[in-house]
Amino acid sequence: MSRLTPGQEIEAVVVAVTNDCVFIDLNAKSEGIIDKAEFTDKEGQCSLKEGDKVKAFFTGERGGEMRFTTKLSADKTDNSMLEQAWQSGIPVEGKVEKDFFGRVNAPLRAVNNKVIVASDAEVERNPRARSAKLRIAELV
Repeated sequence: MSRLTPGQEIEAVVVAVTNDCVFIDLNAKSEGIIDKAEFTDKEGQCSLKEGDKVKAFFTGERGGEMRFTTKLSADKTDNSMLEQAWQSGIPVEGKVEKDFFGRVNAPLRAVNNKVIVASDAEVERNPRARSAKLRIAELV
């Protein structure tokens, strides 16, 4: 197999499943490793067995081991790994909570562009209404 680059997608055959790793055949001197948790359901059952084919992305070499993933989990990676995944086209699993500028992405859409404030007559009847501001949004 030629030299792999991070983000490169391969299809390989599972050669062994251990307690924490899945080993895949790279047709090279060594085998690739995928974290078994990627294939384990909530009951702890692994969906892979020896001989199954799996598509995976090369994430890099650590300690002489060729590491692969089927997807990245946003809560288990750092920003540099997420950026590398984005540049390489590796799927990332997670939920977007903020945009690039730190603004929170809410599942709401503004109905009115301006804030509605109390009228002069309302403020005269109820002085505390002078600080009230009404914004209308709908669930998207």
